[in-house]
Amino acid sequence: MRADATTSQTPTGRAIIQLSSSTADNSIVLLPGANFSASASPHPRLPSSALSSYTHLLLQNEIPLQETRRTLRDAHAAGLVTLFNPSPMPKRGDLAAFEWGALDWLVINAGEAEDLLVALASEEVAAAAQSKGPEALLRALRETSLRSLTGIIMTRGAEGVSCLSLIHI
Repeated sequence: MRADATTSQTPTGRAIIQLSSSTADNSIVLLPGANFSASASPHPRLPSSALSSYTHLLLQNEIPLQETRRTLRDAHAAGLVTLFNPSPMPKRGDLAAFEWGALDWLVINAGEAEDLLVALASEEVAAAAQSKGPEALLRALRETSLRSLTGIIMTRGAEGVSCLSLIHI
């Protein structure tokens, strides 16, 4: 099932991924297009009968945040496993008000983890956790409004991936 809107007035958005060959870190440059256009909003809402035929919903923050939040709530209410990558990272106030309780899995990179911890705790907590390594950063995130998540997956560039989960994977 497709749930997209079209607009002839706004070009398609672009995401350009820059990758460092020496560190394997990336930087994503986002040029919002029709997916962020007010003329394409509100995005079509999937009826709950359509959602029930799915098991998972993966969201990335490349549509208006209010649409992401609404879709997340709808999917959670329909019993889907929800995953969210908040890139590009929303503002601190939006992060603090986000419906983390409707989310199962958070997928972030190390820089986003630090930004998220600053938004949900403080700069001091983030600096202390970051200095102790990736596992401490994940544990500190778990002590915020993210405590109800099933898990947090954090990519770490050339150093791989870290995961904090309430279930055995």
